[in-house]
Amino acid sequence: MKKLMTMLLLSTFLYSFSFKPEDGSLTKSDRKEINNYLKKTRTSLIKKIESLTDDQWRYKPNPETWSPAEIAEHILKAEAVVLKRVEGIVEKEYKPDQMLGSKEKAEEMIEFIVSRREKFKAPEPVSPSGSFESPEAFIEAFTQRRKETYEYVKSVKRPLKAYYENFGPIGEVNGYHWLLFISAHTERHVKQLDEVLEHSQFPG
Repeated sequence: MKKLMTMLLLSTFLYSFSFKPEDGSLTKSDRKEINNYLKKTRTSLIKKIESLTDDQWRYKPNPETWSPAEIAEHILKAEAVVLKRVEGIVEKEYKPDQMLGSKEKAEEMIEFIVSRREKFKAPEPVSPSGSFESPEAFIEAFTQRRKETYEYVKSVKRPLKAYYENFGPIGEVNGYHWLLFISAHTERHVKQLDEVLEHSQFPG
């Protein structure tokens, strides 16, 4: 009887342990997902701009529309800002119970950002200021920035998925969502870039 009780207690312990919530750290699968998306959007952006001439790089269909140079600079600046938000997420609200819905929230966020259903005015820290004279100069800086982002995703140990903050129309998001946001934001602005490249007056 004593042996049976011991086995029952052990089984209960193992069952409880096996369903113990994650501590909020990124899983191997999370890291692979984030970095694959980073690589995909990096390649997409570079292919669009690497062969642009000086006139094409600076072309603006109208004064209110960004040039390829301005779009690219905004993408780069935003990546640095978002990474700071990721680092600061552990100072926000600790809500580990919400982690179970992380994948669904990620899909919702990516779809919203990429769709461009809503337009937003870029805040000053991520507004373009003419920092890059050529596609080559931008690509060099962007490649280094994204390399550092890859490495961060691979090595970060903080419980990014357990802490949440409000992100306007998307609602509450965690650090995992912000890391996916970087690529979704890149994809969003590659669509904007396509509109400029396909403009009827775009230099040949």
